[in-house]
Amino acid sequence: MSDLAPASLFDGLIGKPFKSKGRGPDAFDCFGLHREIKRLAGLPCPEYNISAFAVRSIDKIIAAEAKSHWEKLPGPELYALIVIKNDPVFANHVATYMGGGRFLHIMQGINVAYGRINDPEWRLKIRGYYRYAG
Repeated sequence: MSDLAPASLFDGLIGKPFKSKGRGPDAFDCFGLHREIKRLAGLPCPEYNISAFAVRSIDKIIAAEAKSHWEKLPGPELYALIVIKNDPVFANHVATYMGGGRFLHIMQGINVAYGRINDPEWRLKIRGYYRYAG
């Protein structure tokens, strides 16, 4: 597997709007976008009933409810789920690592866009990288 996702496969996602519990194809929430990226890449990803406004931590869902299905990685890997802590208490956001230090994500008020893992806005908020291991 290349260490850079083919942009042409995902260009159609750029600019799609945010919708809580959005699973596409016209709007997404952050986990719905991750699932769509994995689908386009031909990779499996489970569904979780995660709301963008839920008070439960996404990293706790991965650690507890799907513990045997997610592998925590030592660093970024192509198509890895990135768990991000945007909230003072909860890791409440995810993104997908696309290689080259970039990730794709979506948040309320921000359409699907690229971010950089080393950007000061994100670097200290990243709580881990995960691979779905089925």
